Amino acid sequence: MELKPVIVNGLVGGAAAWVMATFVSWLHKRYTKDIPEEKKELTYEVEQYREFHVHADFEKTLSTCLSALKLIKKSKLKNVDRINRVVTASVGISFRSFGEKLNFCIKEVSPELMKLSIESKPWFWGTSADYGKNYENIEVVSSHIRAELPTEDL
Repeated sequence: MELKPVIVNGLVGGAAAWVMATFVSWLHKRYTKDIPEEKKELTYEVEQYREFHVHADFEKTLSTCLSALKLIKKSKLKNVDRINRVVTASVGISFRSFGEKLNFCIKEVSPELMKLSIESKPWFWGTSADYGKNYENIEVVSSHIRAELPTEDL
């Protein structure tokens, strides 16, 4: 067996991997440049989750979640389960991802206090990089809810 083709193929493959890694890193930095430095680490996780208390009744919390959902481009409401108090939505394909799933879970602590859990994750299970898209979804939704209703972190 000749050693020269093996070495050349290894170098070419390594160079191609380096170019791809550099490109993916550049894309991630490009899409996350406006995020404060102390929160940048969160953007590397493709599954994002936030949880906080909302000082409002179920109907007001639900309507605020639905209005927050409208702020995300290409979002589509899939299901509102009032019995289990779960809202399911999806976000369409973009350059940054193959789409996302958004879930809101509203649990009643008392009649005027709800525990709100929000999850944004890739629609496609094999997604390993979303360039901060799910982080952006969660931040847009939670910022809107926090602006509209009194909340407290858990």
